[in-house]
Amino acid sequence: MLASLSSPGPTVANMLFDATQQLAPSLACPGLEARRLLAFVLGWPMTRLLAQDRHVVGEEELRRFFFLVDQRSHGVPLAHLTGAEGFWSLMLHVTPACLVPRPETECLVELALACPEATLQVADLGTGSGAIALAMATERPRWQITATDCSAGALAVAQENAHRLGITQIQWRLGDWCEPLLDEGILYDLLISNPPYLANDEVGPAFEPHGALYAGPEGTEALEAIIRQSRQVLRPGGRLLLEHGADQRPWILACLGAAGFRVIQVRDDGAGLPRAIMAQIT
Repeated sequence: MLASLSSPGPTVANMLFDATQQLAPSLACPGLEARRLLAFVLGWPMTRLLAQDRHVVGEEELRRFFFLVDQRSHGVPLAHLTGAEGFWSLMLHVTPACLVPRPETECLVELALACPEATLQVADLGTGSGAIALAMATERPRWQITATDCSAGALAVAQENAHRLGITQIQWRLGDWCEPLLDEGILYDLLISNPPYLANDEVGPAFEPHGALYAGPEGTEALEAIIRQSRQVLRPGGRLLLEHGADQRPWILACLGAAGFRVIQVRDDGAGLPRAIMAQIT
């Protein structure tokens, strides 16, 4: 459905005004998202929108833009509409097959990069779009990285991102968490994961893959499986780095302790909520 234009002729300024009004009831930053959508439709950098705000947009671009605005106003993720999302220093291709990378997950990359070793054997469990693995590979080209995912669709997206970015040091494995690593005879220095940690009765983001968000009745099932499996593939003294739900830190501290891990660092996200934990096999 086309939004009515507030002045004759579909100029960039007209379209951004009307789109912002349409998005305002449902989004925190409607103006920014309107600009990102229009820049995507026109194939322009966002800075050009301001410099050429009197540019008259063609009918086909007008219709396409307001179709995307309507989709966004109904909750479809911006990354699914544009096919891309920024993470760390990278722009990643994203589809509905994988979770849209989120800024709070960058704290996992920060913690991983703080490891002092120049070379590490690392596995990213449940890689999704490949965001964590690709960010680490970009910053630490000497690290040997393996990325796993149980979704063939997500793994294909991750591999496409790696190919586009020219990153070749990552090995891709299809399967749940550590399971694809068990028969390879490799012991890892670091395992890292942003697993699903919502309980089935919690309300999560719409339009995202269910398996990437919901772990089971308790919300801790994936975390528990990773902690249990990790002991079989970590070398002595190896580290496990996990993202978790804001209210799950007491549970995960107890679970790690019972599994023979010593917690060495915790991290809150930008909103001050408990978000990540690093532990080491004792």
